Parts: sequence; C-alpha cells; structure tokens
Amino acid sequence: MKLLRLSLLTTIFNSPFQVYAINVAVRRIGDSAVIKDNKVTWIGEGGFEDGFSCPDSHVLNPSADKAFASCCLPGQTLKESSTTAFDCCAEGHDLAGSEATGYICCPTGHTYDGNVCSNGKPLVDNKCACTKDQNQNVTTEGCCEPEECSSGLKTGKCYTFLEKNGELLGYTRTGGYYNSAPDSRDRIFGKFQLCRDRTCNPGRPINPGDELYIKDLHGTPMDGADAGQWMNNAADGGHIGKTPDFARAGRFAITKWPCAKYCITGAEFGLGPVCPANQPALTFYTRSSEPCVPFELTEVPCTVRGITNNCIWRNGKDQCCDKIDCSERECHK
Repeated sequence: MKLLRLSLLTTIFNSPFQVYAINVAVRRIGDSAVIKDNKVTWIGEGGFEDGFSCPDSHVLNPSADKAFASCCLPGQTLKESSTTAFDCCAEGHDLAGSEATGYICCPTGHTYDGNVCSNGKPLVDNKCACTKDQNQNVTTEGCCEPEECSSGLKTGKCYTFLEKNGELLGYTRTGGYYNSAPDSRDRIFGKFQLCRDRTCNPGRPINPGDELYIKDLHGTPMDGADAGQWMNNAADGGHIGKTPDFARAGRFAITKWPCAKYCITGAEFGLGPVCPANQPALTFYTRSSEPCVPFELTEVPCTVRGITNNCIWRNGKDQCCDKIDCSERECHK
C-alpha cells in the first residue's frame, strides 16, 4: 500500500492509525519495522506493507522502546512513553511533569509544577546558586552538583596537632621525642608541614592511604636547633622523635575521623601511644596496622612573617577561619 505521510495537520490527526498524546501526535510502529530515509515500514495484516514517513521539514523520531514514532523538528528527540505523554524535546531536555500538572519539556533533572520548570535550587542570574552547607558546587554550566569528598589537606601546608588531653603535640629536647604537653623553654609545639616526598611539592591532595612524611618547622626553643627536620620512624616502644635523615623519616598516613578530627597512623604500620601517660608520646606498631591517634588539626602559617597571613581571618565578629583551610580568601595586600 502507499506510504502514509504523517504531519501535525488536523486532517492527519483524524487518521485511525494515530495515537493521541498530550503534546505531540505519534503513531504506533508495527512489528519488525524498518526505519530508513525518514520513513518507517513493516508488514501488516494480510501481508500488506504498511508504514509512514515525515515531511522534509521534520525528522522521524522513534520512541526509546521503538513502539511509537513522531515527526520532530531537527535537533529534537521524542521523549517519554504511552503511559505518560509524548513530546519532541530539544537536546538537554526531558519531559517533566505529572498527570495533575501536565507535561512539558524541561532541562534534564528539572521538575514541572504546572507553571514553570524548576530544579528546586535558588537561581541567581539564571544560574543555580548552591550554598556551601549544601555540600554542592556550581559547575561552569551553572548546575548544582554534589561536592567531591576530600580530606581537606594538601601538601606544603602547615598544621598544629591538638591531642584529646588539650595539649599540642611538640618536641621535647630533654627526652628527645614528641609528646602532647605544655610548652616550656625546653619544649615547643610542632608546626608540622605535610609532605608526599622529600621535596614537599606543594598543592598535592592528601588522601587516606597516601604515604605521608611530616616535617617539623619548629626548632628547639632558645637555640633553634633541629628546625625543619622529619618526624622519625621509631617503632615498637621507641619514642618517635626527629631526624635530618630522610631515609629514617617516619612513613605516615592520615584519614578523616568523626567529630572534625583526623586520625594519624602509619602508611604500613599502626600508630599509638608508647605507654599509658597523661602526656602521651608516639610509636609505630609493626604488628598491628589499624591503630591510629586522633588529633584536631588547625592550619597555621608556615612562616609567621608572610604577608598573606593578613588574609587568614574572616571579616566580621567571628574571625576564626576554618580550622583546616584558611587559604581561600581574597587578599588585599
């Protein structure tokens, strides 16, 4: 039989072969249909060839299940199914809505309330405005996306380590090891620079499982000795101290921990207290890989004389910057 030409004209709407949808006319496709050159054909009842084609101004678009087809404008795609509605939507759009609100083409991921398309987020200059507490980022296309989880730590930055006893981890010259205790003329808290290698290339992310080396930029009070040395690899009861020899540097690792803390362990071995004490010291556990020591980390300037230190406070009453990352501030020097 002669191919039927499908259009959106009223005369064609009256065809008994058409299925009516809310937004665009479609027609059911027969079994084992062949789509070629903007037309579809199949063998119908009685062995007759059946089918239809679209005008040159439109493009034949089958539904995703190949059960229906419609004539859409170039660049459009037939969306949805016979259980909802059909429409020809532009690239980057899907059919949104419900039986109660009606259906319309909206940007992918948006909903339709019967009046407007919306993604449920506030818009600023027609772009999605995502707040930091939503843990979302605004992409270059102006869309909200979940923020990628990260440790918040980077190489080359400096931190203090606060123990659960309320004291900062630091090096005591008398004992020659690190512990969490009050400062004195013989001991000062550590200013620890986190490194992934000997040269401590800055800006590299630090993730759980990464091998980490810790450099203490502080030297012993009064004479400044031992500044810029590595926390060492003392293990199995030996007190972790410091060393200028990178070959003897401790191989650490760090992970986020509940209650805004970080737990420090070894890249291969566990880490824990040497013995029960009010001012605990540290050692690697070579026979146990999981132990770690929770600390509260606060980012501090690596040098107390850097002009960028002017930028680490927020404006306003609360001038305490984020404890982990104080660098993302616009600085007017």
